[in-house]
Amino acid sequence: MGAFATLASTLAFAGTHFFLVLQMNAIFNDPFNLGWPTMDAPDPRLQGECTMLDTGAVTTNLLLWLLWGVQHSGMARPKVKEALGLSGMKAERGIYGCVSILMLVIFVAYWKPVQDCTKLDILTVPLGPLTGGGLAICWGVGALLSGLYIKPDHFFGFGGEYNSNTVEDRPVIYEYPYSMVRHPASGGFLAFVWGFAAISQGNPNFVFFAAGWTVYVLIGTQFEEMGLRREFGQHYDEYATQVPAFFPKPSFFLGERPAAPGAAAKAKAS
Repeated sequence: MGAFATLASTLAFAGTHFFLVLQMNAIFNDPFNLGWPTMDAPDPRLQGECTMLDTGAVTTNLLLWLLWGVQHSGMARPKVKEALGLSGMKAERGIYGCVSILMLVIFVAYWKPVQDCTKLDILTVPLGPLTGGGLAICWGVGALLSGLYIKPDHFFGFGGEYNSNTVEDRPVIYEYPYSMVRHPASGGFLAFVWGFAAISQGNPNFVFFAAGWTVYVLIGTQFEEMGLRREFGQHYDEYATQVPAFFPKPSFFLGERPAAPGAAAKAKAS
């Protein structure tokens, strides 16, 4: 793996952590007064003076999701990779990761609260929403970090094996966390955003944020799965019948794991 590819992967890895810190700071409405972006309006207005639905903010946020979708889903398409000269490069995943993180940072930086009547104060949340939302957040963060740290090559291109056209017969990845769900980063992020929506007790800013990301994930995953089925064919179909897309089966926690793709066919042949 060349120096440029290593640098790109390292920047993507480090940038992911910066984005997570930036996003958490926004969710908690800049608790240390750093002057960074916030999910809610910094100073909510009084009832009768506030805006429950700012259409300008809604439009801005929708455009941010569109920008993210064009980049994140677009750059993952083989034809786009070829047009950009990235196809087969050792640095392809690192470059893709860096651009994706840049788009996420832009999203957080330019996010606009859709209402300015309420503001999340974590210290005033009742125990029920705090517990339920907190459990969802914990699972979501665990799923996200498991992908980042257990499969860094798959996410960021460390090693470069997943970027090279010279690698033959690349297998479907079904080790943890892909033995748990097919899309651990997406599933983890959905649990994360809806966990905070629950904690916010229906705060429109958090609900809109969670709903928007849900729509994007559902649409983007369809494109991703079509590409995976074209690449891996029957092996991916076999894998997908055993492993859910975003959230694990209860049997996973009882020790059930998917059989290796192709195992059923090999068993029949023998």
